[in-house]
Amino acid sequence: MFEVLCGDSPAAPWLAHLPFPVTALGPARTSYRYVPAAVTWLGGHVNAFDAVILHGIWSYLGYAVWRVRQIRPYFVYAHGMLDPALARVFPAKHIAKTILWKMFEHRLLHDAAAVFFTGEEELQLAASGFRPYDVRPEIVPYCVGEPPGDPERQVELFEAQFPAVRGRRVMLFLSRLHPKKGADLVLGALAALASRMEDWHLVLAGPDTGSYRSSLEKAASRFGLSGMITWTGFLSGDLKWGAFRRAEAFILPSHQENYGIAVVEAMACGTPVLISRRVNIWREAVGEGGGFAEDDTEEGTERLIMRWLSLSDVQRAEHRRMARRAFERHFAASSAADRLIEVLRGHGVKE
Repeated sequence: MFEVLCGDSPAAPWLAHLPFPVTALGPARTSYRYVPAAVTWLGGHVNAFDAVILHGIWSYLGYAVWRVRQIRPYFVYAHGMLDPALARVFPAKHIAKTILWKMFEHRLLHDAAAVFFTGEEELQLAASGFRPYDVRPEIVPYCVGEPPGDPERQVELFEAQFPAVRGRRVMLFLSRLHPKKGADLVLGALAALASRMEDWHLVLAGPDTGSYRSSLEKAASRFGLSGMITWTGFLSGDLKWGAFRRAEAFILPSHQENYGIAVVEAMACGTPVLISRRVNIWREAVGEGGGFAEDDTEEGTERLIMRWLSLSDVQRAEHRRMARRAFERHFAASSAADRLIEVLRGHGVKE
């Protein structure tokens, strides 16, 4: 038996067609996601389950799960919420989180049967943050499903929608346009390497954040790059998968990224990834030969691109194969499910 408990409103449209049972006790109130019925519901229903997996911290649902700890074991999926880099990005929130940590959150994680991290980098970073810190860590990868659809048709649709990419070598940046994602670093690196990239085209795909796209467009114009860039806005469905499949390489020199779903989706399509070491799955991606990782600086981004440009056709083909292998080994749904079952059994949860 499997069920999802959440703090959303029962009328939330994204819950309407999910293929599994959902109990929605919201709408949650306040930034702490206060759901007063959660403790009562768990107390009356948790005996029907073998274990509880809590996704994320810093919310009232964590307290509700902790209250039933004597009845069933629980596990916490950290989802990057313990990354010390967040203190630099959101200093005001970090003050509030430090207070919550000392009041309760450290007990939530200490009393958990295990705390799940998506990879070795996230696990190590989490241990260098809040104090006191005493958890039983386990690496349980997050996952994405197999890319759907017909690859050739998806590429055709993408090229039809964005014909400027035809006949060009394509580098894809797909993420929301936000300062922490590093799109400005890509522009600066391309400006420095423009004489070596006359046959390239950069696709910048993703929704705008505030007016950040405008500042990027001005930078591209200043660097003389406007003619080699296509701005697609948000992509989904076949157009998104067509972008991944058409790209020769995917680039994301992010300043902070716990998992990077787009990174994994690229590897699922066999597209090598050029990422910063601030993307916390860089070890798993690069260790398998699925791409390269450097510092989240303009110089580091230049090195990423230079490393790719220096490869032969045979080497690039091999990296495409290894990108797909990295996905299958670390991030495919079947691999993640096997690892989750292994960890649950190891902590005494019966099948």
